[in-house]
Amino acid sequence: MFNDVGVVAATRTFSDGSVERGFRVYIAGGLGTTPFPALALEEFTPRVRPSSHHRGGPPGLAKQTGNRDNKLRARLKWVVDQLGIDEVRRRVVAIRKLLPASATWPGGVPELVADWGDEPAGLADGVTPTAMGQGTPVTLGAKSDYDRWVEANVVRGAANGTVSAYAWCELGDVTSAQFRSVAAMVREFDTDVRVTNRQNLVMRDLTEDQLPALYERLVPPIWPWRAPSCPAMLWPAPAPIPATWP
Repeated sequence: MFNDVGVVAATRTFSDGSVERGFRVYIAGGLGTTPFPALALEEFTPRVRPSSHHRGGPPGLAKQTGNRDNKLRARLKWVVDQLGIDEVRRRVVAIRKLLPASATWPGGVPELVADWGDEPAGLADGVTPTAMGQGTPVTLGAKSDYDRWVEANVVRGAANGTVSAYAWCELGDVTSAQFRSVAAMVREFDTDVRVTNRQNLVMRDLTEDQLPALYERLVPPIWPWRAPSCPAMLWPAPAPIPATWP
């Protein structure tokens, strides 16, 4: 967790077997060039207290102690870096004791929760629950290497039926032999080549019937371990230098 304040649902079990619902509160996380993972404020926080953590506890400490002049360091993680987590915990608990006397103190458990309880709502009969998350449907099928290459590397234009195809270059590295092969393909397919912002090559103004031949030229026989497993990772294969090579 990398939040200034994060709350995770938790429970604790007493010696008599009863279970209390509450939270585990994490503080002082942050990303950026100096990431800090959030640290647990305490082992368990009762549900009557969580509002004290986002209304006056850690935020109040950050306001009192944090660097308000430099916005790059106006984060709770820098307060922990300055004071240490044990001192931050001590100060947060001290602030928390004073919050119930504040005029803006909202009270403990919200009235609606106190009346209705906080047991899980459960599942109604005849209802299919909505899947959590944002799953992506995946269709598994026996596609050829060429079909998978087309899906991953071919872009079709909106006008004139133009087609473009990518040639992937690992870290932008291309050998002189591969550059000569690219030049030969440009002449053969009467196309042009552009360098993408990811240091790959894209061949433009192709036609659909040229794609199978282009694919055969791009399959790297000298690197056979690349093509079968991931046809999207195809380099231009070296080709003989034509007699008309300048």
